[in-house]
Amino acid sequence: MLSKHLNDLEFIARHRTRTSAFVRDRRLPFRRLCLILIWNLRSALHLDLERFFDQADNTEAPHPTAFTKARAFLKASAFVDLNDALIETARDQAIGDHRWHGLRLLAMDGSTLRMPKGSPKIAAHFGNVDCGRGTSPPLARMSYLYEIRSNLVVAATISPYEQSKLTHARELLGERVWEEDCVIYDRGYSAPRVIGVRLALCHSSARATL
Repeated sequence: MLSKHLNDLEFIARHRTRTSAFVRDRRLPFRRLCLILIWNLRSALHLDLERFFDQADNTEAPHPTAFTKARAFLKASAFVDLNDALIETARDQAIGDHRWHGLRLLAMDGSTLRMPKGSPKIAAHFGNVDCGRGTSPPLARMSYLYEIRSNLVVAATISPYEQSKLTHARELLGERVWEEDCVIYDRGYSAPRVIGVRLALCHSSARATL
């Protein structure tokens, strides 16, 4: 499934920032760039690149600057579509053990993510938070809709810190919930606007939440 999408010319064209990107056969084509980003990046970039290329084909890794430039031509939407394709595949191949009384069990929760310091663009987009002892590094707010029994993240969203997890909940519920879904929340989601979305989905013949 992954290779099919990463080698598809229409998929590549849809998820690049300019038409001239990923046309020539270079060290960091679209497919390999995506695989590196999906891979287990866990240390300094130059060490991760050396580790990846050593395991992939035992060739010399590109300079981190080349990787950063190539990454700028890749849209984040590529990974959203790849995850959606994974979810659809899992749904088509689902077996009874992945459901509870015929329902797909989903859990929703939110958290915050500390963003890198020193980038004016990141600070301007996500915003700094007053922590009482000065200004903290930029913070992002993120939320996940997680399929409990298959251990898959159905959908996720990230936004400036000022947006609430209730806003995220409305977005994820409205776009990612299917028929016969049971969505589990903590008490922080007991707000009228979230309940209203849930009731609207229950009333719809297309989707339902409990």
